[in-house]
Amino acid sequence: MRTMTTALLALAAGCTGTGGEDFEAALRAIAPIPPEVGGCADITAHAADSTDTVGVTVQVAGGLVADALASGSEALGTFTLPDPDVTFRALQGADVTYNSCNDAPMAESIDHTGEAVSGTLAVTVVPGGDAGPEATLLFTDLEIETDTGWRFTLESLELRDVVVGWLPG
Repeated sequence: MRTMTTALLALAAGCTGTGGEDFEAALRAIAPIPPEVGGCADITAHAADSTDTVGVTVQVAGGLVADALASGSEALGTFTLPDPDVTFRALQGADVTYNSCNDAPMAESIDHTGEAVSGTLAVTVVPGGDAGPEATLLFTDLEIETDTGWRFTLESLELRDVVVGWLPG
């Protein structure tokens, strides 16, 4: 049964439907740990399914990367959503995370969006990973409202070991 459920959720990930149940199913298919993550700056991060048809983009203000680099040790931040220092977007369409951390943006092909209406974000930044500073962003009890008014909660969404602290271009 679990295999069938996973397969159905994976099929839903490619749908561009109504922005309600199908969008929720697609986001659940990449939670709790998305297969594709990336990032840049202080802090921009994104996560998506392997076809980039459903994903999230996150921007966190507050200089956590700069703090980690200056101190040479881990920097931590906790945010209760919504928070003016955190921008969260759930996206459904095509190439949904392409413009995140890209200095050659293209016109977005987004069918549906979602915003965080409640939840908690814990951010950990370590100053030296293999490719530079790395951030882990852990959302818990993340309630999302889509552009069609559909609401649902992801118990956990974790973007692990995202390389940050560099600028595109």
